[in-house]
Amino acid sequence: MRNNIFIILGFLVVSACVICCSREESGIKTDELEVTSSLAAPEIDVQKITKISGITFILIKAQTEGYMPKHRFYWVCVEEKIPQEDVETLAGAIIKHVIDEKSSTYHSFTIHFFCRESLKSTLEDSRRFAYASFLPDGTWLNVGRVPIDGYDRYRLQCTYLEE
Repeated sequence: MRNNIFIILGFLVVSACVICCSREESGIKTDELEVTSSLAAPEIDVQKITKISGITFILIKAQTEGYMPKHRFYWVCVEEKIPQEDVETLAGAIIKHVIDEKSSTYHSFTIHFFCRESLKSTLEDSRRFAYASFLPDGTWLNVGRVPIDGYDRYRLQCTYLEE
């Protein structure tokens, strides 16, 4: 009986090691990203935004947090790191597209930018190179305190992260 317990424990330890090692080496595959892109946020037409912005990207994930206020988050992947001006252009095009599709819905937007080479098996393990936030008066302090009719008081702020 005691030997069986050691055999089972040994099997579990070896299995855990194999799973961890395979996750680190696997990365996120191209076909997985393309399928994810079409399912992550149905309100986003990736091809239309690519045509408008001139920047090819894949939408990895989208998430809404909160009730009132509602925060919308997007995680996007580009082939290679793009300049800060292009981050601003792409973020602006994505946010404008979402506002056109779902006006006066979200109180804040944040978009996280990754390049393909920095993607690991999970987003938590991956390193973003930039992010953009669309906030009332450009500050988190006014989220939920400013009406979202027309987003006139909202400002896009992009942060480019240095390595």
